[in-house]
Amino acid sequence: MTDQLYKELLGPHGYSAALEDVGTSAAPLLAGFALTLTTLTIANRHDFGEPDAALLLLVLAALLLVTAVQFAFRARQCHVPPGDHLSILTLAANAGVPAWKVTDDHERWAREHKKWAAWTRHAYNTGIFFLLVALAVTLIPRAGVGHMPPFRVAAFLLAIAGAGAEALWTLCSE
Repeated sequence: MTDQLYKELLGPHGYSAALEDVGTSAAPLLAGFALTLTTLTIANRHDFGEPDAALLLLVLAALLLVTAVQFAFRARQCHVPPGDHLSILTLAANAGVPAWKVTDDHERWAREHKKWAAWTRHAYNTGIFFLLVALAVTLIPRAGVGHMPPFRVAAFLLAIAGAGAEALWTLCSE
C-alpha cells in the first residue's frame, strides 16, 4: 500500500467512531424529532401558515436521516480497524495466505468504507438542512410572516441561520 493510498483510506482519527455515533444516535434521534413534528403538524395543521410545505420538508428530512442510519450501518460493515488488520495478517500468515492478498482485501474494504461514509455524511447533513428549513416553516403562523411576534421572528431567523450554517458547513467540508 502506498503512503498516499494509506493516508487517503485511513482518514482522520476518530472518523469511524464519529460515523458510528451518527448512525446509532444522532441521525435516529433527529429522524424521530422530524417524525414527531410531522405528526404534530398534521394534527394541528390549522395553526400553521404553510402546513403542506412543512410536511414535505419534514418527511424529506426524516427520510434522509433514516437513510443516513442505513448508510452508516453499511459503512460499519466495511470498516476494518488497523488492529484487526494486523491480527488478520497474522492469522493469514499462519494459514499460508500471502500478505499481499490480505492487504488488497483491506484496501478494497477501506475504499467501500470511505464510499459509504461519504454517503452517510451527505444524507445526514442534507437531512439536518431540511429539518432546519422545516422548523423555520413551522414557525410561520397562519396569518403570515408579517404577523409574527418579535420572539417568533427571532426563532424563525435562528432556524434559517442554522440551515444556512449547515449548508455552508456541508459545502466547505468536502
